[in-house]
Amino acid sequence: MEGSKQLSFVSKLVPNVQELAKQPIHTIPPRYVGMIQKALKIDAKEITELVKDGSQSMRMNYYPPCPQPGLLVYPASDK
Repeated sequence: MEGSKQLSFVSKLVPNVQELAKQPIHTIPPRYVGMIQKALKIDAKEITELVKDGSQSMRMNYYPPCPQPGLLVYPASDK
């Protein structure tokens, strides 16, 4: 997916995704954790193990495609 399409997909998947990303993962409703797990293709048992003690955090990064790929030193990896 292209950069803006990826963000759009995540935004549709989880409303207010930026606010959600700021919360400790154990406070995120299980429904959203399940949606994230499916979108990332993570096994349900694996994500449950990771978050059961509440000490995990979730970080979401979004890097849009380079607007001038011809200026890069290395080939762009966002395609």
